[in-house]
Amino acid sequence: MGETAGNGGGIDLNETTSSLSILLNIIAYNGDSGIACKGDGGPAAVTLGSNLLFSNAGNDLGSDNGQCPASWAEGQIFTDPLFCDPAHDDYHLRSDSPALTDPAGPFGAYPAPGCGPK
Repeated sequence: MGETAGNGGGIDLNETTSSLSILLNIIAYNGDSGIACKGDGGPAAVTLGSNLLFSNAGNDLGSDNGQCPASWAEGQIFTDPLFCDPAHDDYHLRSDSPALTDPAGPFGAYPAPGCGPK
């Protein structure tokens, strides 16, 4: 969380040439774009399923060097994932998290709630 990878804080699709599927991830609070699309072949080789993107500094989809296809916004969730206690590195999800309650989910590494609602 909060790291950057040169215009792709979460995922940097720089000249992706092999098939890649991105789905059921939580990509939040990165120092740059959540998913950055740039270079030849990037988005064309990628299948984007539903993901939860939130509060990425360089936009959730796109970057200064190129934009992800506009159609990629469809099926994505752009809302707070409601982590239990991110200030203390607890990225389990609250029981009322949209990452657990959305029909497309569960999203992220923890498929069960780690705490109750606040």
